[in-house]
This record gives sequence, C-alpha cells and structure tokens, in this order.
Amino acid sequence: MNDRKKRSKKALVALFVAGLAAFLWLQSSGGFDASTARSSVGQESSGRSVALETPRMMELFAPYCPSCREMDPLVAKLKEKCDNKGVQVVQVDISRTENERFIDEYDIDAIPTFVFIDAGGQETGRLVGKQPETTLREHLSSIAGPKCAS
Repeated sequence: MNDRKKRSKKALVALFVAGLAAFLWLQSSGGFDASTARSSVGQESSGRSVALETPRMMELFAPYCPSCREMDPLVAKLKEKCDNKGVQVVQVDISRTENERFIDEYDIDAIPTFVFIDAGGQETGRLVGKQPETTLREHLSSIAGPKCAS
C-alpha cells in the first residue's frame, strides 16, 4: 500500500473517531438533531473528467463538523437560488460509507471543502473551511455566469 493511501486511511480513521466522539457528545447534550442531517449524493460520477451537463459546486461535509453545520444555511440558500440556473449545488456527506471514495478522489484534508467543477467535469476551484457568501457566489459565477451571483 502506498504512503498516500496509508495516510488517507489513517486520516479517515482519525476523522471517524473524532466525529463519533463529537456526535455522541452532541447527542447527549441535545445540540444536534440527527434527523436534520444533510443527505448524501449517491449518484455522483466516479470520474472527475466525465462530462457533466451542468457546472456544479460540491460541498464535501460531515454532519458532526461544527463549521459544516454553520455553513448549512448559506449552502441551502445558494442551492435554492442557484440550482437549475446554470449551476448545481450538491452536498456530499463524506462520513457515509458510500461517499468515502470522495475523500481520495478529491484529496480532502479538511471539511467543509467546496469544489467547483465546470461542465466538462474539470475542477476549476476549491475553497476549504468556512466561507463568506460573497466568496462562494464569486466562484459560482465563474463556472455558471452571473445567473446566481446576486
């Protein structure tokens, strides 16, 4: 097994343990309602260079991540405003088994990570951590035009 895969597996295990601890703590404190957790996207293409019909912003997140939860209202707002206006806003819960492949596929080191993908399937930008609305809108506009910039 190569070093990158070993590091990825170690990081995934550490992420899982930290997430489980945070989840259990939040459950016991009443601070997180699991029923409100965002769902994953299971239909993503497995290759980055596969042509897409619509450019997209993917938010790679985990429900136990405090920064991810803080970004949720903004991402939901962008999804409502921008979906079907030249760009898709997609949320991928990388803590779900079926979405673990995105960790290696997009070389995720921290969450939330926002990956911007053009219609040809090529990554055109990436933002890591909490982001202001203006920054996300600027990146969305760069792949979709001004349709959801305002």
